[in-house]
Amino acid sequence: MHGGSKDFYQEEVLGRMNVLSESDFSNGSLKPAGKTMVLFHASWCPYCKELMPSFLQFAQSAKVDTALVDISDFGSPLWDMFSIDAVPTAILFEGGVPVDRVGSTIGNGVSPGEFSEFASKTKSI
Repeated sequence: MHGGSKDFYQEEVLGRMNVLSESDFSNGSLKPAGKTMVLFHASWCPYCKELMPSFLQFAQSAKVDTALVDISDFGSPLWDMFSIDAVPTAILFEGGVPVDRVGSTIGNGVSPGEFSEFASKTKSI
């Protein structure tokens, strides 16, 4: 990991967002039961860094709660729990249950445009 990326995540992202961990999830559900858009990311992921400004902008005006989960560790059970093949992956939870998602594929991230289109759906939820 580059020293600059840790500073970026600590200062620009983690200081402005709700940050969740593995303990906030159980049996495929998010423990806080409201409507929450969760971005699963990794500090080493260039696609995550590219998408982060769009996610932060969405979070400022969202009508749902927003949160980040760092799954930089490939050993995290969240990869399997939510069938995440690549990061970034954004999942919308309602009542603690995943109801919609947009995710990367290996070698291709989620573009800011794809995320914006996905995020606009939350206005109707």
